[in-house]
Amino acid sequence: MSIEQKNTVSEENTFVDSKDSAMLFSQGEECLLSGHFAEAVSLFKQVVACGDKSGPLQFNLGLAYVLSGKIDYGVEALGKTVDEDGDLDLNLVRLANPKLTAQVADSLKRAAEDSTDLNFIIKAAAAFLVLNRFPEAQSALGELGEQDNLLPQLFLWRSLIFDKFGQYSEACQAAERYCSRHKDDAYGFYALGLAHFHLKDTAKAIEAYRQALGVVPGHIKASLRLAQAYMLAEQYSQVETILRGLLESHPVCIEAYFGLGKCLEKQYRLDEAADYLSKAADLTPEAAEYQLAAGQVLKGLGQNARALDYLRKAAALCPDESEVHYCLGSVLSSLERFSEAAAELEKASKLDPRSSYTFYALGVAYARLNHFDKAIAAFSQALELNSKAQEVHYEIGVLHYRSASYEEAIKELEVYSKSSPLDSRPRYYIGLSYRALGHLKEAEQLLLEAMKDSVSQEQQIYFDSADSLQKGQTSASLHSLAEAALRDLPDRKSDFFEASMLQFFGTKAVRLHQTVQEEREYSSNVEDSLFQFMSSLSALTDLRDAYCQSHSQRVAAIADILSEAFEVGEELKNGIHVGACLHDCGKMALPDMAMYYVDNTDNDADVKECNELYKQHTLLGYENFSAMPFPDGVLDAIQDHHEAWDGSGFPVGLKGEAIPLAAQIVGLADYYERLLTKGGNQGTYTKEAALQLVKDGTDKLFNPELVKHFELEFSKINAKLESLSD
Repeated sequence: MSIEQKNTVSEENTFVDSKDSAMLFSQGEECLLSGHFAEAVSLFKQVVACGDKSGPLQFNLGLAYVLSGKIDYGVEALGKTVDEDGDLDLNLVRLANPKLTAQVADSLKRAAEDSTDLNFIIKAAAAFLVLNRFPEAQSALGELGEQDNLLPQLFLWRSLIFDKFGQYSEACQAAERYCSRHKDDAYGFYALGLAHFHLKDTAKAIEAYRQALGVVPGHIKASLRLAQAYMLAEQYSQVETILRGLLESHPVCIEAYFGLGKCLEKQYRLDEAADYLSKAADLTPEAAEYQLAAGQVLKGLGQNARALDYLRKAAALCPDESEVHYCLGSVLSSLERFSEAAAELEKASKLDPRSSYTFYALGVAYARLNHFDKAIAAFSQALELNSKAQEVHYEIGVLHYRSASYEEAIKELEVYSKSSPLDSRPRYYIGLSYRALGHLKEAEQLLLEAMKDSVSQEQQIYFDSADSLQKGQTSASLHSLAEAALRDLPDRKSDFFEASMLQFFGTKAVRLHQTVQEEREYSSNVEDSLFQFMSSLSALTDLRDAYCQSHSQRVAAIADILSEAFEVGEELKNGIHVGACLHDCGKMALPDMAMYYVDNTDNDADVKECNELYKQHTLLGYENFSAMPFPDGVLDAIQDHHEAWDGSGFPVGLKGEAIPLAAQIVGLADYYERLLTKGGNQGTYTKEAALQLVKDGTDKLFNPELVKHFELEFSKINAKLESLSD
């Protein structure tokens, strides 16, 4: 069922400002619903005396008359509902009780069957139309046979019935016969316009509506339908003129606000459109169509928090409409509330399993949650539904890379690269995949191509240096280029060139390192280059956090002292140092909101989601460097430095001696250094207070033996940190 069918709302086309008449109308509705029909008639008649001729009033008055036994008066009032309100789709008022409506219909049916008055039968048929009892209306008129020569109005009601049953050609013929005999009846031309509009003959619909307005210039529904026809013809200036004029005379005409908002949206005047669509939604909170439209245009403006309010209302009103859940999921994704987004998009995909864009959005949400299998399944379904969506191959390829399925990643990314040869992103990830598979020469070339494709004029000097390095010129350029990147290109979050450059450095450093191992030449120069690169990369990682600049360098200094205290071997000591430099490198892939772990005593859903994202940084770091031939301890430090001695840490929950020593040392060094800075949600502690917290973590967070060594080396550690601050 569509939104329009689910949200037929009433509009008072004659707007009564009198508080007395509004109060009388409300009292009349209460009497009607409580069974006091005579009192309801009296109250509604008083409202009529105040000058109100609106469709909802005539509708309720007709119900009250019929239920009080005055059938003739009832059909007269119900017939006026059509005359005054025009569009039958909007005649079911909010408080129309289905039980009462059924009682009225039964009374009318019996009266029509017993009557020989043709005029009464026609009015009864009109009443059936107002009550949305179309078969009864058709039956009543059908019994009149061909007596229509005596009653030309019969053509009008037959036209409306045909229109309701989707028989638009027959509706058009009947309306034309009626209009040929009643050239001064605005509603006849209005009915003719409806039939032409449904037949998609926009020009004739416009002509009929204009004739209706020529007879009755203030006919609200004819004005609205004329604007709708002009909208279909893309004559937007005409639409604006009609609807702005309508709002001048009827300042709370909801359909005019909605139509004008949609017209402005079509012209990409989204700020103005948002004002009118949100006004329509606010005035009619029970109309899901209006809530959805307001939410969509606000989403387009990036006002996602406001859009979310309207879309939640639309979903509550219309829970089985896929478009509502899709839009809601998209907005939640924009707000980085990916768990909620995935839930809404799952609903949308079940309600409309043929929507490729829904599955694409679902894939994006699952990818951001690191649910790779679900993301790949959603993207694959999107691709099956729309094989022309080549961008999906890129998304699937990246996910395969992140899942360490490197050959599958290369396959998907090459498909996308062929369709979009100017896009450097697939070459970047193909290069990373080749590097992970050990094909370093191919990886270097692809990463260099990715740099070349995304280089700006300001970055040309860095590319030239990298190109020289690739051609075998001095490796000293590696250090100078990394230093330049650190100094001039700190904003990695939006700079694809820099990402490519850093990965190129990493791959080049590995190849240089491998060359040393194979040929036993230039060992010191290559190892220096590797460590220089790692230092630069760790510094770039720290730049993500304004409070933690030099954090990795300070953690490495602490880790070096603890490694000596534990008397670890030289290779492991080097591995611990590199691991300390790179322990937070996975944070480069996190959104800003997830840079810290936040205590969540209130069990806030947003905080919980951010914390879950934060926990991924250890795995992301490990994943990025897992293919590199690092010394022992590097990958352990990156992946496990948040594990706890009692098993309460992450990502796996390792316990006791199962936690690698490199991870234990880097984890304690990281903890202490953060206590001394303003990073995270921990605040700043004095050295003595921080030491006490470390000691309090004995047997909980840290190995007791490690804490003892830390306490013995406490003065040396702080002296080293002070020297780094100078």
